[in-house]
Amino acid sequence: MLRIRESIDVGAPVETVFEFVADFRNALQWMHGFHRFEPLTKQTSGKGAKVRAAGRLAGFPVATELEIVEFVPNRRLVSVSDSGLRSSSAWLFEPTAQGTRVSFVASYEVPRGIIGRVLGTVWLHRQLVDYTWKSLRNLKRILEAPHPQQPQGRSSR
Repeated sequence: MLRIRESIDVGAPVETVFEFVADFRNALQWMHGFHRFEPLTKQTSGKGAKVRAAGRLAGFPVATELEIVEFVPNRRLVSVSDSGLRSSSAWLFEPTAQGTRVSFVASYEVPRGIIGRVLGTVWLHRQLVDYTWKSLRNLKRILEAPHPQQPQGRSSR
């Protein structure tokens, strides 16, 4: 199992950051390497919601189905995947004086078979850390923009 733990400080309130991350419709704006997120259940947020995600990892196609197994508003969002790239991942949100500390903690199972042999554990871990950092920086850039786009899950008033 590969493990990743990375954090970044975002200059936005924890409620705003959590709402943005928890809405799958925003994922393609900030999650590096993905080109598809689609719901698999009528429930699209909260515990029990499922999405299919697809993208590329260093040129290799990656597809997975994620299920939200823990959902604590403004605190944590945990998903698991038992298909494709198997994983358990948590997005953690902690208020700070300047906004929100966002942490990503994940465990990945190295694929078996030819992809696992081709990618190799050390190389795959480096790629996953790089993609995680790019995603965290994207999240920070979007939510700290002077006039950020209205997140998909919010209505204008």
